[in-house]
Amino acid sequence: MLLIPCAALLLACVLGQGTAWAASPSDAEKVFCLTGAGRQGVVDAAVALGLAAPGSTGTTIDPTGGGAESLGLEAWQKREQADFRRACAAHVKAVGLAQGAQPSSPASPGFLTWLLPLLVGAALTVGSAEFRSTRERGLADANGIRAASGAFRDTVSSYAAAWSETAVGARPSSTALDAARRQLVTTLRRATAGRGEWGFAAQLVSDLEGPRYRFELTDGWQADRTVGRLKDRVERLGALLGALESDVERIATAVQELTPGPRRRMRRDAPASPSCPVR
Repeated sequence: MLLIPCAALLLACVLGQGTAWAASPSDAEKVFCLTGAGRQGVVDAAVALGLAAPGSTGTTIDPTGGGAESLGLEAWQKREQADFRRACAAHVKAVGLAQGAQPSSPASPGFLTWLLPLLVGAALTVGSAEFRSTRERGLADANGIRAASGAFRDTVSSYAAAWSETAVGARPSSTALDAARRQLVTTLRRATAGRGEWGFAAQLVSDLEGPRYRFELTDGWQADRTVGRLKDRVERLGALLGALESDVERIATAVQELTPGPRRRMRRDAPASPSCPVR
């Protein structure tokens, strides 16, 4: 969301320079009055104000009337500077009035009346688009985390059911369980990339990649089934999965929300599932 502060800074710079620009409008007015259609316009203004005789044109100005003396526009501007400035300013304001603009004071240059709304509108448009993009990206990442967490939970539950629902039989495959665990780790890493200060997420990912989930989760089932302890183990596993799902949801919420509260807890709190026994 850096574009909104940058736009605000640009606006401040424009406003801060407004007085300096307004203090010397003659440069812009001179360019306007000495080029293109402005040449004839400033002469017409001079005639209307009585500063030049009727019949003067953009190439020949008769300051006194009667044709006794004629000057080019540039020569007249240099010789009769006060008259030129008056005629030029009148012409510029007349053009503005004809276009529906209000007369501007020296401290509020006319160009600000369109520049400021343009900048504000651009900043709001860009800021709104960036906010929407950030929100949509956060929601997509959060939903990806939830989907990976649900898939891991279902796979672990199916693995445990394969042991507990039979008294004898071959050892169930842990291939799907390992794949679901790796997918959850990958999803968490991708969604929290660039957030190294989130110790909560880092600790949970480290636990998922450690021996508890890689080995202990699948070890000892045969022995527990032999001595009749599968029910107790399944209950402990259910408590672990519940705590893990709660921890993962906290990460998903922090990724999705744009408010500081959930993200602050990612830096301050620790996940609960690493303290739950696996077996």
